[in-house]
This record gives sequence, C-alpha cells and structure tokens, in this order.
Amino acid sequence: MLEALFDAVPCALGQADLSLVPGSLLPARFDRLLNHRGHMTAAVEALHGTPVAVRVLRSVHRATTYAREILLERPDGVVVQYAVVRLDL
Repeated sequence: MLEALFDAVPCALGQADLSLVPGSLLPARFDRLLNHRGHMTAAVEALHGTPVAVRVLRSVHRATTYAREILLERPDGVVVQYAVVRLDL
C-alpha cells in the first residue's frame, strides 16, 4: 500500500480514518474526479472551477519509484485534496 512509503499517514492532517472505496461504488461526480487516468490536478481544477496549487508535504525517491504526500489548495488557501502519490519510474 502507498501508506507504507511513509512512517505515518496522514502526518500533516493528524489522525484520520482512511478507507478504500472501489470506484464502482463512487457517486458519478466523485467517480469522474477520482476514477480516471488523467491528470489529477486538472480534474480538481475542473471540479472547483479555479486553479489549485500543489503543496508537497513529504517525498521519497527510490531507485524505481518516486512518492510524495501532497495537499491541493485553492487560491483562498482551502485544502481540497490530500493525497499520497507513487510514480513508477
């Protein structure tokens, strides 16, 4: 799992309940946002109708992977997404 890439997820947001939800169970609005192969930042910007900034909280670079814990924030500072992302290099 992605959370194994970091000591404790989510460190920046305190203790939170995380659960896996299959894409088939997501409401249509969230399915379009979360269950795709496109660029996540662009999908979030389309949903919120405004640009968002990526704030990297932590990153790990290994031989074949790069991972980071991020927040996506609107220009008014509201966090609209928390994520742990892993890229296979």
